[in-house]
Amino acid sequence: MHIRVMTEEYDLPSNDKFEALRDLAVVRAKQNEEKVKSLTRTLVLCGSTQVGKTTMLNHLLDRNVPARPTLALEYSFGRKLNRDGVKDTCNFWELGGGTTFSAVIPQLIYSPLNERRVVSVAFILDLSKPSQLWQTFDKLIKVVSSSLKQYGEENPDHFNSLYAKRMSKFLSDHPNHPDKDCIEISIIRLHIIGAKYDEFQNFDPEKRKVICRTLRTAALIYGSSLHFTSTTENALIKRGKEVLHYAGFEFSSPSTINTDHNAPLSIPPGYDTLKDIGAVSSRSLIAIKTELERYFTSHFPQVEEESSEIEDPSAHASFKEPQLDFILKRKRREII
Repeated sequence: MHIRVMTEEYDLPSNDKFEALRDLAVVRAKQNEEKVKSLTRTLVLCGSTQVGKTTMLNHLLDRNVPARPTLALEYSFGRKLNRDGVKDTCNFWELGGGTTFSAVIPQLIYSPLNERRVVSVAFILDLSKPSQLWQTFDKLIKVVSSSLKQYGEENPDHFNSLYAKRMSKFLSDHPNHPDKDCIEISIIRLHIIGAKYDEFQNFDPEKRKVICRTLRTAALIYGSSLHFTSTTENALIKRGKEVLHYAGFEFSSPSTINTDHNAPLSIPPGYDTLKDIGAVSSRSLIAIKTELERYFTSHFPQVEEESSEIEDPSAHASFKEPQLDFILKRKRREII
């Protein structure tokens, strides 16, 4: 007996017809199940304070609720249909307080990596405050890099496997990239998002150029994408939503590419070159990092991030619990 299933042909003995067809159906069902398997990913959002991280996330998840300051760490999740019509899940961890709580980042990365899940980190930076921009990004990227280094020391097989895949993908997409030896390929996906472009666009052109060159160089050497957004302009609200959608679900990446500092930057990983950017002349990764910091801070000396008073959530009307509030009030009096 000779049968054709989809585009594959099988020769089956006639006396085993029923059993063979049944077994073949089971195999095909398992194959199809694997193809449409739901995936779970993790996206960590960190960066400047009061920059609109929660608002961007609300836009992505279609939540029409007012954004409140993130106290320390907040969790939410979203589900989106993938190309196979199955809903993938993304766990969103939003880190508040700028760099204050950066010590929790390693655990946010380790846990999903140990479960063999895809991890991404989005650095959302305030373009309107260049005097704090570099120190915020520098501290956070160092925490992420050291976390991944430690993970590699503890899980060398998994780390090397992920690194090989990421490196292979980069070389496949950019086989002749002139700066490939100066790029630090990460085992997780990184995204740099410059927020508050609506304020940044009013800066002096030379200041805009320095900030853009710096972030372009940082994005290039860390293998990150770079996108400018705003929570007040519709086109840039849409772009922010697209960036987070791609970061969280790896679907529908922003199609616009722009490297001109007179317009919102939108640059995928590996698209830029050090020559085109023109911020540094060094050709080794360590020297580039040192020169880049010197280049930016010479124009924008860094100052400590301002600490802001955050409303006590227990005092919010939504969280009133008369009995618990009474006990808490009594305990506070006892302490005082």
